Amino acid sequence: MLKSFYIKSLFGLYTYKLDLESESGGNSIKFITGPNGYGKTTILNILEALYNYKLEELSKIHFDEIELTYDDGHGIDILQKRILGETDENTDERQYQNINIEILFYKDTHENKIYSITWNSSQSVGGMSDLGNIGLSLFFSSHPVYYIRDKRMHKADMTPTVNANALLFGNLLRDIQNKILTTSGNFYSNQENIDNEDLGMCIEVLRCCNLIGDKEDKDILKNGIVSNIGFIRKLQAFVTIIKKAEFANKELQISPRYGYRFRAKDEDRTILSAECLSSGEQQIMILAYELLFVAPDDSLVLIDEPELSFHPAWQGDFLDNMQLIVSLKPMQCIVSTHSSQIFKNFWHLSVDLFEQQIHE
Repeated sequence: MLKSFYIKSLFGLYTYKLDLESESGGNSIKFITGPNGYGKTTILNILEALYNYKLEELSKIHFDEIELTYDDGHGIDILQKRILGETDENTDERQYQNINIEILFYKDTHENKIYSITWNSSQSVGGMSDLGNIGLSLFFSSHPVYYIRDKRMHKADMTPTVNANALLFGNLLRDIQNKILTTSGNFYSNQENIDNEDLGMCIEVLRCCNLIGDKEDKDILKNGIVSNIGFIRKLQAFVTIIKKAEFANKELQISPRYGYRFRAKDEDRTILSAECLSSGEQQIMILAYELLFVAPDDSLVLIDEPELSFHPAWQGDFLDNMQLIVSLKPMQCIVSTHSSQIFKNFWHLSVDLFEQQIHE
């Protein structure tokens, strides 16, 4: 787990050290706050670029040094040197002629170097091959990153994200339905126990989502449920989060045939397209679905401005929803926000860049 993030001279102006450790030692949620222009989103962009070996993208951000430390003792120190070219006679501006990035991967202390890498903007264009180092690549491959950006309403092809996710959700539900039914039977594995109350809850969720019928015997389904209990609990959390939001005059429906959809609470029970959901409703669908079913386990999850289009009541529910999600799957979350309501003014969960700033 990422323990701390240090950056020196961001934009040539600010130096920050962010403590990202969880007080409980388990899954953590940390909120980065601060005025516009202080680097909240830029810090998320830096982490995403580094974890995905996008060194050319990293070179576009002005800084002197970045250091990441992890709870297992590993650390990564990144130095950037920018060399100015000649002054343009027409614009009186000087462009950077060359950008050099040095990466040191170490254990416990800088002296205990494991790998070092140098990347130069004049020699190659960014990509995984620039690292040329299996050790560092393996480290980041075991520490995946998942980025939910502020511009999340549409996919790259402009398909509404809620529509695309519904199709993927349908595939996921069909797969889990097959697993539950094919592993069910009179034989029950005692490897993981489940009490009758928990079993009843699982049956209710599966029926609510049209994964089983009303007449299936719970004792026959027991083994299939136990074998897939992790997914079922995430499914229950998804339903809980969406129903708690109480979408205006809309009813959530879930099925392996279509993933999810909504019906209007009118006489005709009209099926609604994603475009009929408000922007806030789409936002909460995207966040809940992608955090529960798309973000890899053990990943560093970056979320930029989750409060977009949220009513204050929904902002107040965000922390509870996040705590429910991280209780069901291992992840570390770093959230950039302008709203203290989304962490219920629990300032110990946040880092304020305005208070941290050290002018260079």
